[in-house]
Amino acid sequence: MADSQSNGRLNKKRKHSPNPPLIPFVTNELWPEEELEIIVKDTIRNLKNENDKEKDNIHPMKFLISGDVGFKLIWEAVKEFDLPVDCKFIALELFHKFVVKQLDSLLGYISKTDKHKNKGKLIKELEKRLRSQSPLRALTCVMIASKLASNKKAIDAEIMYHFIQKMDINFTKRQIVRSETRVLEQLEYKCSHTSFIMVCVGIMVTAVGLKRHVIKEVKQVRAEHLYKASIYLLDFAYLNHDKIYKELFYLITGSRVISENLRTAYARVVADRFLLAASTVAGGSWVLGGNAFCSAVISCLNRATNLPVEDVESVTACLLHIAGLSE
Repeated sequence: MADSQSNGRLNKKRKHSPNPPLIPFVTNELWPEEELEIIVKDTIRNLKNENDKEKDNIHPMKFLISGDVGFKLIWEAVKEFDLPVDCKFIALELFHKFVVKQLDSLLGYISKTDKHKNKGKLIKELEKRLRSQSPLRALTCVMIASKLASNKKAIDAEIMYHFIQKMDINFTKRQIVRSETRVLEQLEYKCSHTSFIMVCVGIMVTAVGLKRHVIKEVKQVRAEHLYKASIYLLDFAYLNHDKIYKELFYLITGSRVISENLRTAYARVVADRFLLAASTVAGGSWVLGGNAFCSAVISCLNRATNLPVEDVESVTACLLHIAGLSE
């Protein structure tokens, strides 16, 4: 995916459990190293398979609907209500899943309509409708996520209504209640207490931590430090999602405009959360230890995940550039 100069841009004995732990980051203090290596390998394989399925089923319209506005509203709400950090990523996960399922459902309905009708026009109307509902759906996902991530700060419709008024968004309390029901029904009440991408970041940092020679590239760096730096950059990546992926498209093609014939193919790149997770870990390693540490971490991630080095380097370069951390 990346060109050959992308690396330069960065200058600037127990039976293991069949179910890996549902925590974002694990250490040798919690699990024997031999068992932990098996857990890491199995978890990475399962996450990669799930990620590949998502990319195969993605529709380019998803990113027209769920772009930066939804991300920023989720982040604002989580900050306003002082919710746990993982709440924002769980809410985002729910929002993504809802958008995809709703989009598939509505596009399926359109495909069955009268052949004489203008389906192009119907799709444009659908896009407009979903865009207008996007803020409400995103904030509804924060309500649901708050009940999953915390038993002390569950956000109800009344509390969310006051926040929506403060944000000058025009939705009623009744619409908020109905939206929560709509999201839960669309998701068939399948809501996880963990975030896919946080698990990806955590397991990748764990994989790096198991390679002692990598951590020794910079003696003062601990795996815990790398995890925190990676999550910080992941936070930034979502708040600047459009900018980063427009920059990546320019890096790949030399064009600032994503043409219609490339939109579907590029949607798969944008949907690759496995790649984004690896890039935030690489970015975190660059922040903590510079080029030598970053190169060692990317090489380690390549062996652990089979993600191409050039792809991780390219996304990392765009992330660091937009963050103002490199030229």
